[in-house]
Amino acid sequence: MKCKQVFSMAKRFRLSPLMREAVAEFCGAHMNPAVTVAFAVVKRFPLRKVPVYVAAQMLGAFFLGTALLVGCIFAITDKKNNSPNKGVAPVMIGLVVFVIGATFGFNCGYAINPARDLGPRIFTAMAGAGNNWSWVPVIACLMGGITGAFIYIGLIETHHDSDEPNENGRELERIIINE
Repeated sequence: MKCKQVFSMAKRFRLSPLMREAVAEFCGAHMNPAVTVAFAVVKRFPLRKVPVYVAAQMLGAFFLGTALLVGCIFAITDKKNNSPNKGVAPVMIGLVVFVIGATFGFNCGYAINPARDLGPRIFTAMAGAGNNWSWVPVIACLMGGITGAFIYIGLIETHHDSDEPNENGRELERIIINE
């Protein structure tokens, strides 16, 4: 894959957070199982909603790329971390995904969202290309998301002043779920 193709691919997929924000009010715009699971594990997304969300999202991600993505999302939405205005957060998250795609996607593309990655893998398996490694991006992505969440909480949030109630991540939940 040529460098020009990687940037073209990354640009296309980076428009999706902006489009998600545009339709968030109607559909919730929760499209990444890694983010859903990570937020649920650290009690920032209702656990009872996870199976339905993940089933709908999946019907890849590689570990490090997704850990970076989730860590950056936590940093961008952390109110005690000088977070941006509500309208800027989706743009910043889109830029994070672009950078991850541009840096990790040179050799063979990048999978940081199993909802986007798994469909083409299932299709190629059905078309006869084999499916020996199709599970790797899905499992690695979910584990990377959880790891990224815990790394951010362990290295950053534990050092916040505890005089305010914990509202970290609530802004992203409001942006994505609009409840």
